[in-house]
Amino acid sequence: MSICRVLTAALVLSLAACADGPVDESHEATIDQEIGVPPNCPAGQTLVFFTVPFGTCGGCTVSRTPGQPEQQFAACSGDINGTKKFIQNLCATPC
Repeated sequence: MSICRVLTAALVLSLAACADGPVDESHEATIDQEIGVPPNCPAGQTLVFFTVPFGTCGGCTVSRTPGQPEQQFAACSGDINGTKKFIQNLCATPC
């Protein structure tokens, strides 16, 4: 293989590696602005708060007491699955 072919192949490969496709901004990281904000419920529905345990006992502590990590959510009573919003992480003690 001649040096000319090697240089040509290296140039073609480097240009292909440097070529970028169109920028797709939909894959950029975003910050959820709704965390901690309960949903606005329509008239006649009440705001419901509930917790869901996750992790294992001892995954968190309160005053050196092992606790169960929980996530707190809020939702409207008429459509809990459709309006569920994450509020905060909690630690329930004792577990």
